[in-house]
Amino acid sequence: MGNHSVLESLVESGDKLKIPRKVEHIVLFQNEKMMKFFTIAVKKDGFTIEEESSEKDEGDYVICISRIDSVDYLAIDEFTDLLNCREV
Repeated sequence: MGNHSVLESLVESGDKLKIPRKVEHIVLFQNEKMMKFFTIAVKKDGFTIEEESSEKDEGDYVICISRIDSVDYLAIDEFTDLLNCREV
């Protein structure tokens, strides 16, 4: 789902977007080396590694990361952009 679609669903269910909470992201990589570089970079940005694959899962290496963030429209776009920049 896109960021704003997720936020619209949260608002419809009465969520207060400004309240910080654990936000998880799943990122796919074509090779393990790139996943390892990404892992090192996002740890410096305060993310926690929840889970990572040591083998390809349906063609990709998978990593699940999290961080405590508020999820208003500006904030969610900012940290998504940060993660996209980290994907080298």
